Amino acid sequence: MDRRTFMATTAVAAAATATPLRARAAAGKTFVLVHGAWHGGWCWTKVASVLRGRGHSVLTPTQTGLGERAHLLSKSITLDTFVEDIVNVIKYEDLKDIVLVGHSFGGNAISGTADRMPDRIKQLVYLDAAMLENGQSVFGMLPPDVVAARTKAAQDSSGGLTIPAPPAAAFGVTDAAQAAWLTPKLTPHPFTTFTSPLNLKNKVANGLPATYIHCTDPEYGPLQASRDWVKKNGMKMVEIRAGHDAMVMAADKLSSNPSNNILISQVFYRLPIFHPSFHPTKYRPRANELFLSNQPLFPSGNGAVIVSGTLSRPTVHPRRQRSGRIIYKDLQKHLGTIERYRS
Repeated sequence: MDRRTFMATTAVAAAATATPLRARAAAGKTFVLVHGAWHGGWCWTKVASVLRGRGHSVLTPTQTGLGERAHLLSKSITLDTFVEDIVNVIKYEDLKDIVLVGHSFGGNAISGTADRMPDRIKQLVYLDAAMLENGQSVFGMLPPDVVAARTKAAQDSSGGLTIPAPPAAAFGVTDAAQAAWLTPKLTPHPFTTFTSPLNLKNKVANGLPATYIHCTDPEYGPLQASRDWVKKNGMKMVEIRAGHDAMVMAADKLSSNPSNNILISQVFYRLPIFHPSFHPTKYRPRANELFLSNQPLFPSGNGAVIVSGTLSRPTVHPRRQRSGRIIYKDLQKHLGTIERYRS
């Protein structure tokens, strides 16, 4: 067998085992999805269903005092309680290499969890989330008028025990069917979690890979300080055209767009590259770029071999690499579907 035949044969064989390679590369991850204020693990139902259908393991814990755990409501619940909720799930489920996603208020819990057990976490994803540093409280980063309104609502409704849930429209949910699904499930939120500080021993994210997903349609006003913090501190930010409750109103965009895989896993997903020995490595794009494709790549001795077409009739395109990076124009020319996200 000559060298050309060997390279074509090994490329086809590797493509055949990839079935498809994009799905294989994204399969088998463990996601822990943490909800925001007034919600519960139930809010991730649609996203979790898609992820599980793609071969992932998904846990959607509910924080103390909310959802199906509303019977545990008390004045002693703090941000430390919420952090402990997630830490214990990871500990007792013996989870490792997880993708930890926090929506809105859930950003506090995942920051605290990353501070305590970074060795169990592969990636942090802040989905339109609150960003606090050590010693800060949620009320401390919200606009004064929002703090005043929520404090008054808590006093009027429960003597200061809880903050009543706002209408669905406050979360960007305007579709009648979606609002009807969401509204009955919302529960009053423990007031003391808004006033208690987040206790961290390390910097936010604790050195772990982290990405912030900004929901832009419409933008959630109370989180402006958090978005400013993300930009100031250089955390990667991507945008999605959806309202604040993206997992409810745009689960397809967030988790199941067939042309670009899974957004909450895209933030760490890299085009897979197989060496001749078939040991996988990851191509790492530039900080503000994310290239997604359903086509496998194989490097040869002098550069990259891009395999396109179908598994039964692949087309092999040799292409050079510069400084370890595959030229974007070559990807654009030879790969079927590419999405480019800017931070």
